[in-house]
Amino acid sequence: MTLAGLRRLAGTGARTFFTLPTLGGLSLQKQYRDSLVFPFSREQVFQVVSDVDRYCEFVPMCVGSKVLRDSLRTDRVLSMNPETQRTEPISRRCVQAELMVGYPPFSERYTSNVELDHPWRIVATATPGGAM
Repeated sequence: MTLAGLRRLAGTGARTFFTLPTLGGLSLQKQYRDSLVFPFSREQVFQVVSDVDRYCEFVPMCVGSKVLRDSLRTDRVLSMNPETQRTEPISRRCVQAELMVGYPPFSERYTSNVELDHPWRIVATATPGGAM
């Protein structure tokens, strides 16, 4: 993979923490941003990112991580062969976890729903709250 490809893979992420009220148009939201180039294979990156239960050991500002549900789901997707025009089953790992992020004494909890298509894709969506 080229350096440009690795940069696209790493991307730049942003997450708003501690949503606070605005004061006269002044926003008090805090954000964490990071951009990285990974000198690792796709498989190595996938293995690390898919280990949701250990996020608190290596994700910046993550102070707690707990997997609530880890299951396999079979979905039907359009075949990669354009001549067949049919769907094929694929197995997708689905993980629901509660994560706590912050910097003491401030922290915020949220639920993360992670879909993993080994080794190509990981999609995580977050919803506020959690009961760690």
